[in-house]
Amino acid sequence: MKKRIDLLELTNQIRIWRGVPIAMRAGAASLFWLAFAPQLRPLGSARAGQAWLRKSLRCMRVVAVTDECGTLLGVAGMRDAEGGVLHAGAEPMRRVWGARGGRVRMRLMRLWRAGAATPALVIDGLAVAPQMRGRGIARMLVAALAVEARAQGRSALQVEVASGNRRALGFYRHAGFVPVKTPPVGWPWSGRGVVLRLPVTPCAGEPRGQAQPNMPAARASSMKARAERV
Repeated sequence: MKKRIDLLELTNQIRIWRGVPIAMRAGAASLFWLAFAPQLRPLGSARAGQAWLRKSLRCMRVVAVTDECGTLLGVAGMRDAEGGVLHAGAEPMRRVWGARGGRVRMRLMRLWRAGAATPALVIDGLAVAPQMRGRGIARMLVAALAVEARAQGRSALQVEVASGNRRALGFYRHAGFVPVKTPPVGWPWSGRGVVLRLPVTPCAGEPRGQAQPNMPAARASSMKARAERV
């Protein structure tokens, strides 16, 4: 996984980033909270939950879309064998809720059923600013993650969606994702989640399923074409 922030696309109005600058960490945490508050609500209040997200966010595992002024329009996380968009340790929870509260929430988080291990690159959360929904931002994020999956030599992009989230299910199916049979995911009380997968063609010469040290920056025209296809 790369350690520096890359500009993947540059147009007159849109920038797509591989990695989130520190200055955008709070905005990214707010977007993730808006999108996933129902799943994260058991952890506590919105204020505390967003504080935990800010401290837990692994900025280099995020793809972000901004406008020409640097306003954050959408974010998407990545997960693989080395972990996901959030630090899994207890320290961020202790810093927000204290030692006792952190321990309680760590025990609670153990109830979360993560998806089974997979060679695919997993979309670890995708969120778009409310005022920008329906304008193609989510398609841009998926296209950027498909570029990342190809560059890593992976054969598929995968996502886990709550079974009751019809809007998200419709979006991913329209983008070409198909449901696959896996063990249940999500909270035990929230129903069986749905896992969907989108096949991608790895870059020539890259071994399948292994993260590579470098991802080539996508040209604006090719990224736009990918976004239009998904």
